[in-house]
Amino acid sequence: MRSRQVLVDLFQACNNGRSVSQLHSQVFKTGILHDTFFATKLNSLYAKYASLQAARKVFDETPHPNVHLWNSTLRSYCREKQWEETLRLFHLMIYTAGEAPDNFTIPIALKACAGLRMLELGKVIHGFAKKNDEIGSDMFVGSALLELYSKCGQMGEALKVFEEFQRPDTVLWTSMVTGYQQNNDPEEALALFSQMVMMDCVVLDPVTLVSVVSACAQLLNVKAGSCVHGLVIRREFDGDLPLVNSLLNLYAKTGCEKIAANLFSKMPEKDVISWSTMIACYANNEAANEALNLFHEMIEKRFEPNSVTVVSALQACAVSRNLEEGKKIHKIAVWKGFELDFSVSTALIDMYMKCSCPDEAVDLFQRLPKKDVVSWVALLSGYAQNGMAYKSMGVFHICCQMAFNLMLLLCLGDAVKLFKGMIVRDVVIWSSMIAAYGIHGRGGEALEIFDQMVKNSTVRPNNVTFLSILSACSHAGLVEEGLKIFDRMVHDYQLRPDSEHFGIMVDLLGRIGQLGKAMDIINRMPIPAGPHVWGALLGACRIHHNIEMGEVAAKNLFWLDPSHAGYYILLSNIYAVDGKWDNVAELRTRIKERGLKKMFGQSMVEVRGGVHSFLASDRFHPDSQKIYELLRKLEAQMDHATQRPQVQPPLAITSCTLATHIPWKVKAVYMRAHFRWLGHFWEIFPTYPFQAADMSKSNVPTSNDCYLEKLSFWKVSEDYKQSPSRRKMLS
Repeated sequence: MRSRQVLVDLFQACNNGRSVSQLHSQVFKTGILHDTFFATKLNSLYAKYASLQAARKVFDETPHPNVHLWNSTLRSYCREKQWEETLRLFHLMIYTAGEAPDNFTIPIALKACAGLRMLELGKVIHGFAKKNDEIGSDMFVGSALLELYSKCGQMGEALKVFEEFQRPDTVLWTSMVTGYQQNNDPEEALALFSQMVMMDCVVLDPVTLVSVVSACAQLLNVKAGSCVHGLVIRREFDGDLPLVNSLLNLYAKTGCEKIAANLFSKMPEKDVISWSTMIACYANNEAANEALNLFHEMIEKRFEPNSVTVVSALQACAVSRNLEEGKKIHKIAVWKGFELDFSVSTALIDMYMKCSCPDEAVDLFQRLPKKDVVSWVALLSGYAQNGMAYKSMGVFHICCQMAFNLMLLLCLGDAVKLFKGMIVRDVVIWSSMIAAYGIHGRGGEALEIFDQMVKNSTVRPNNVTFLSILSACSHAGLVEEGLKIFDRMVHDYQLRPDSEHFGIMVDLLGRIGQLGKAMDIINRMPIPAGPHVWGALLGACRIHHNIEMGEVAAKNLFWLDPSHAGYYILLSNIYAVDGKWDNVAELRTRIKERGLKKMFGQSMVEVRGGVHSFLASDRFHPDSQKIYELLRKLEAQMDHATQRPQVQPPLAITSCTLATHIPWKVKAVYMRAHFRWLGHFWEIFPTYPFQAADMSKSNVPTSNDCYLEKLSFWKVSEDYKQSPSRRKMLS
């Protein structure tokens, strides 16, 4: 006991990464780290003072981690905002280790869901928490739920959670006020705050008041904000920097320049937000000289400007037509790496245009990797301000084309009507229309539009046009038509194909099993083959079980894009089909050693207007036990109704279990964990009579096996829904 207490004292004395490492090396030989208490302590210290990787290593080396060690590791990932890894580990905890989450685990998982805006998964976890009274009534769980729903814009759901607590604490009140404020409902935020101050058991803190002041700023209600300011002074919160910054922002937004300046001058401590807010206040009130003077003072006092600071300073330069100062700030933006930030680049374009330097503005605009509406408007208005009406109209025409392209993706029927009504159609319009048909899987219509273009139009197709029509043929499986069009592109129009064109051709040939011809195209390419090309070949090799050619494709892909886990999984599937398990294991080891990650797959099913979300092996649904019982009964009926084909399992299963070409009785264990299978059973479980549901909302590919099994599933489930025993089982 004495030696154990000594170790506890040593762990508590660690306050830096070096001391943690030294203590780790000292206790390693004793084997004490097999004690999960000390492993948890060490894991937490590494995460706090050293590195997340070192903390994870401690976790991985612990033979049987308990819930405390799981929570410590999850908390470390969550603290670093590594939301995906947090949920991945949470999934392992429940489904691989079989460890039950507690009231500390659930808030961490909910926070990760909030960070990723994964509302449906969060609702599933919420359902699990409600089944456990101890977890469901926990204040920390409640606070995490409020954060999830507010960040996902579901304040109605947040209010339901809030009202379940008879005596909500300050954290819950603050979460609700903040949620309303951040969801652009400042009136409700202030109304809730007025209720909060009437509660004797609730203690106001600066965090709450930050949200209240921000709500006043949204409403431009300086009177209410001044009242809160008085409360801040009475409670002696005026030393809290975030709170004072929010007050500064309130006065800046409401045009109270003098009050803001007075508050700023009396601040005992300032950060970059304080400086940026005051500079923006001057710039927005057209006090350009004061804004620029304050910007220089900020630099002199060794504060690093951020993108918001630079935008405000550029705005001051634009107002005062101060080109020389604007160029200096442009250099700072380049030095800090802000130049191509959307807000900074737009401010630069506006500044150069207002300083009568349209060439510099256009040069910057053309270098933008992506252009949003604001940057287009800045260019458009800049041309107009400089008397360049003809160029302004040209930009306006391009904006109209962009709007048309968006309509093609979202509203194909309306876009077709608009297209038919157009008198003048350029190559962009024709290509966009072809691409839209292709995206929607209507290859025949895409070919008709292409034929109209080349026969009845004076417009000549370009590389983008051929990329669109070839892609349409690929999506629709029109192999022969695609080959003919590629030949026309090269010989009739003398256009030079790029890597994407060749990638589509490889995909077309791969679909019909002509892998030799596909490889011949790659070997004869005048340019180096990129990931599109080799990826298409690898996919075809998986379908047609060509190991030798698949290895060639994979070797090139590993060199071109070594961080893409999907290529390793594709090759492992090819090996698994042939029973080469040593090769599969080697690939899995390489994936783990290189730290490659595969995104969580998630599927959704819509039943009677409600959306259910689920993952592999999902058991969070309140009726999950009954769902799995129903699944097993249907599987038994499917065994009698159909003859199981020997087909490969879904990619999602292969990537986790490496199970392929195994007997159905064994495969059924894995199939029950497959996302889409859970969806099919969820479809019939809660509804009677049977109602087909939409399984299209998924980021998990549907395998051939799933399609074949689904056919027999629908037959059995149609019979099953008629059975009176169904009601009995569910009752």
